[in-house]
Amino acid sequence: MANSNADVYLTAPEGSAPILMRRVTGNTGAIITQSDIDSATYSIFLLDDQDADSRTAVASHSDVGLTIANVIEHRVIFDNSQLERHPLPGGAFQHH
Repeated sequence: MANSNADVYLTAPEGSAPILMRRVTGNTGAIITQSDIDSATYSIFLLDDQDADSRTAVASHSDVGLTIANVIEHRVIFDNSQLERHPLPGGAFQHH
């Protein structure tokens, strides 16, 4: 797949431990799977509620590498009931 990157965002209260789960699609609109990904990283930023354009990188949480098999399913799951029972929803990014 010819994706240069796919940014996925979540806003959460400071000190919380949210789980981010998203379906991520490639340039063609198809849901991605493990074989479509060369690398995965995450970054965490503190946001300023007074300045929407301001963000500050959190130490030790900038461009951190992730193991693809831990965050991207190897198959696409379309049924929402499967998403509820399955620890890594297919074609989705999951990180917590």
